[in-house]
Amino acid sequence: MSSVQVATVAASYSVTIAGKNYSGSVEESGGVYIASLPNPPGASASGSSVESAENNLNIKLDALA
Repeated sequence: MSSVQVATVAASYSVTIAGKNYSGSVEESGGVYIASLPNPPGASASGSSVESAENNLNIKLDALA
Protein backbone atom coordinates (compact mmCIF):
# COMPACT_ATOMS: atom_id res chain seq x y z
CA MET A 1 0.00 0.00 0.00
CA SER A 2 1.42 3.44 -0.87
CA SER A 3 0.60 6.76 0.65
CA VAL A 4 0.31 9.99 -1.29
CA GLN A 5 1.38 13.24 0.31
CA VAL A 6 -0.37 16.33 -0.96
CA ALA A 7 1.29 19.72 -0.78
CA THR A 8 -0.88 22.44 0.67
CA VAL A 9 -0.33 26.15 0.29
CA ALA A 10 0.72 27.50 3.67
CA ALA A 11 1.30 31.15 2.72
CA SER A 12 1.77 33.56 -0.14
CA TYR A 13 5.21 35.09 -0.48
CA SER A 14 6.59 38.32 -1.89
CA VAL A 15 10.01 39.91 -1.71
CA THR A 16 12.00 42.70 -3.35
CA ILE A 17 15.59 41.87 -4.26
CA ALA A 18 17.84 44.30 -6.14
CA GLY A 19 14.83 46.47 -6.98
CA LYS A 20 12.81 43.61 -8.50
CA ASN A 21 9.55 42.35 -6.99
CA TYR A 22 8.93 38.61 -6.83
CA SER A 23 5.76 36.79 -5.75
CA GLY A 24 5.22 33.12 -5.08
CA SER A 25 3.97 30.72 -2.45
CA VAL A 26 5.06 28.52 0.42
CA GLU A 27 3.70 24.98 0.38
CA GLU A 28 3.83 22.35 3.11
CA SER A 29 4.29 18.67 2.42
CA GLY A 30 5.27 16.05 4.95
CA GLY A 31 6.35 18.63 7.50
CA VAL A 32 8.69 20.45 5.10
CA TYR A 33 7.89 23.94 3.81
CA ILE A 34 8.98 24.91 0.30
CA ALA A 35 9.03 28.55 -0.81
CA SER A 36 9.04 28.93 -4.57
CA LEU A 37 8.79 31.64 -7.20
CA PRO A 38 7.94 31.23 -10.90
CA ASN A 39 10.80 33.60 -11.82
CA PRO A 40 13.70 33.29 -11.83
CA PRO A 41 13.27 29.67 -12.97
CA GLY A 42 14.10 27.14 -10.31
CA ALA A 43 13.95 29.62 -7.45
CA SER A 44 12.92 27.53 -4.48
CA ALA A 45 14.15 26.70 -1.01
CA SER A 46 12.93 24.57 1.85
CA GLY A 47 12.79 24.92 5.61
CA SER A 48 11.21 23.54 8.75
CA SER A 49 8.73 26.46 8.93
CA VAL A 50 7.19 29.06 6.63
CA GLU A 51 9.62 31.67 7.92
CA SER A 52 12.62 29.39 7.51
CA ALA A 53 11.70 28.55 3.91
CA GLU A 54 11.19 32.24 3.08
CA ASN A 55 14.51 33.19 4.70
CA ASN A 56 16.36 30.44 2.83
CA LEU A 57 14.85 31.62 -0.45
CA ASN A 58 15.85 35.23 0.30
CA ILE A 59 19.44 34.07 0.81
CA LYS A 60 19.34 32.16 -2.48
CA LEU A 61 17.89 35.16 -4.36
CA ASP A 62 20.49 37.51 -2.85
CA ALA A 63 23.21 35.22 -4.21
CA LEU A 64 21.63 35.33 -7.69
CA ALA A 65 21.24 39.12 -7.72
